[in-house]
Formats: sequence, structure tokens, C-alpha cells
Amino acid sequence: MAAGGHDMVVIGAGPAGCAFAVEAAGRGFRVALLEAGARGRDKACGGGLMADAGAALQGLDLFDSVTAHLQPAAGLRPHAPNGTGVDLNGTFYVTRRTLFDAALQDAAGRAGADLFRETRATAVERGAEGARVTARTPGGEAVFRGALTVLATGGAAQGLGLLSDARVRRAARGHAMRRFLTFQRPHGLTRLHLWFDRGLLPGYGWAFPVSPTVLNTGVGGPPTPAGRPPRLKHLERRLEADNRLAGRLYRTAGTVGEAAGAPLRTGLCGAPFSGERLLVVGEAAGSTYALSGEGMGKAMETARIAADVADDALRRGAPTADALAAYDHALERRLRGLFRAYDRAQERVARPGFVNALARAASRSAAMRRTLEDVLAERRSPDAAFSPGGFLKHILLGG
Repeated sequence: MAAGGHDMVVIGAGPAGCAFAVEAAGRGFRVALLEAGARGRDKACGGGLMADAGAALQGLDLFDSVTAHLQPAAGLRPHAPNGTGVDLNGTFYVTRRTLFDAALQDAAGRAGADLFRETRATAVERGAEGARVTARTPGGEAVFRGALTVLATGGAAQGLGLLSDARVRRAARGHAMRRFLTFQRPHGLTRLHLWFDRGLLPGYGWAFPVSPTVLNTGVGGPPTPAGRPPRLKHLERRLEADNRLAGRLYRTAGTVGEAAGAPLRTGLCGAPFSGERLLVVGEAAGSTYALSGEGMGKAMETARIAADVADDALRRGAPTADALAAYDHALERRLRGLFRAYDRAQERVARPGFVNALARAASRSAAMRRTLEDVLAERRSPDAAFSPGGFLKHILLGG
């Protein structure tokens, strides 16, 4: 079966792919949006959205349409290895990816994109005549053609394998494991909780309130010094055994859901951002933060930047590697510094003494809490709180 007549073929209908499709279709381009899963497919994810995700949804004019699938949180409470918790205010939401992604796919369809579910891309060919994507569907093999291919396949190595590019780094820079806890009575959590217990570092644990009776819980972290994935089930057992609040939640849950794991591609690393008739967006381009594993906001932001570049290139009739390199330049200019700062912050948070000192300072200093809140809202760089200079400034000068 041949499916032609598109300007762009987007592979992957998660937050990045849908954001790109909404932008491009809204500008009049013919967009084929390919999704390997069925409607309501799941993604192993904490489901936490921060200020940048809200801003991206507002920029896409989608916030109101997905509000029903967002649970507002009262704030964020990170916990240091010594048990000190710090309450931080800001804009935070929790969502179920099954519902959130389906809402984004519906929005892409309303914008004019052609959505093809249960359509798994198996090959991508790019040449002077255009881009050709071969896919496996329930009805057999299908071919999609367009002037441009957009890779939005998330953290899975299989998606990056479509590029056949020596610059692709198959190994992920982190891994996470999530499960849902369901309670017969309200669990009482209104904030997003992040744990940096000594037994978890350089990883972390979380508990995010999806509803008054459901929590999204999990653990994540970087590879071991030998380059192997972290032992996530071991980390979860440590969290349950060593952390009083987490242990109580696991013990009192009426239902403990199945564990689901996923790789994390962080730091804008792992794949080329563009090429001949190609743009790579979202987690496939490494749009997840190393420190917290949060990535939906930046996934959508990279897609919006890519849509601007694609618009310009296609209207000029030249989606060449040179023209699409404007996307690389935009990411470097707008996001590279921020991701490097988050990488540095993750390195420092791996040290229990530093996290304890930072939590003590924040529990005593309103100025330090405001700085951390500004970091979360992206009004300030993570270096303002996590660099030695930024930390000492608060200790010695009070902010």
C-alpha cells in the first residue's frame, strides 16, 4: 500500500511528534503522523509536568484542551539524604501518559494532521527526490512519502536505528522504572515528592499524585561506572526499605501496579539533530533533564523550534542538510547552556554531603528557596543554586 501526498512524515506521536504535527499542520502543511501503538498506549514516565511544559502547551494553544488530563500539584518537595524536605512552590501538574498522549494526538488530528495508529516505521530513505518511510501496519506494509522526515521516537534505541548514522549513540544516559500505587483511601500527598536518599544516589526516587487515590512512583538514575543500566528494582527496594514515607506508601497501597521501564536520553546527546530531509525532536534528540528525568516540556519545545525551521526550509523548496542545520544552531543557542547546567547539577547532586547542605540552607533561607523555585520555573540557571559559587553566595551573602 502506498500513502503519498504529504509534505512531512512524522515518526512517533508522543508529546514531541504531536507538537510538531500541530504546528506544521496549523501552518497548512500536509502531515502524516505515524504512531506504533494503539490509542491509549502507555509510556513508562513519571508524568510530572513543570512550568516549561505548561508554557509549551499554552504556546501550542493546547492547554485548555488537555486540562482535563492534568492534576494540579500544590508544589514540589525534594528530600535530602538526611531526611530534610524542602517545600517549593511553582507550576506543577501530573498526568497519565495514556490520556495525555491520546489528547495530544486528537489535537494533531484537529489541526489537520493525518494520524496513522499501529503503524511502526521500519525503514527511512532520504534522497534528492524526497523522503520515503516504510512502515508495518495491521493491513500490511505501507509507504509514506514526503519532502521531510521528522524522527520523534522517544528514548528507544530502535527508533534511532532508523537513522543508520554513525553519530547515533545507542546507549542511553539514564534509565527509569515506574509503577502505579492505588489506594482505597486518599493517600494524602498533594505535592510532587523527589527523594535523593543515600542508597539511591546518583539516582533518585519519586511519588507524584495522579489523583487523591493514585500515585505514580518510581526510581531512575544514570548507568553504573561500568556503563551498565542501574539496578532499578534494587533501587526501588532500597527506597521502600530505607525511606519512611515511601515505605508507608508501598505498604498501605491496595494495589501495586506492574513495573514499566524506559531509557532516558538526556543532555541533548545521542543523535544528530538534523540531516538531509531530516529533523530529530524530543527525547530522540536527548531533550530530557539528567537531574530529574523530566522531559515532556523540552520535548515539545524542541518540536516547536523544529517546526519553524521546517516551515522556512519547505517554503524555500530546500529541505537540505544545510538549510535544516538552522535547527541545530537554534538548539545550541537556546537550550545547550541550560542542559549543560543541568548535567553539572546532576553531578553535584550525586554527592550526599552537598545535597544535605543545600537542603539545610533552603530550609532556613527564603532566598535559597526562591532561587530553587526560579530554577524550576527556568527564570534562572541551575548554576544559581547547584554550582559551588551559587551555593556559597547564598551561604555567605544570603542570595
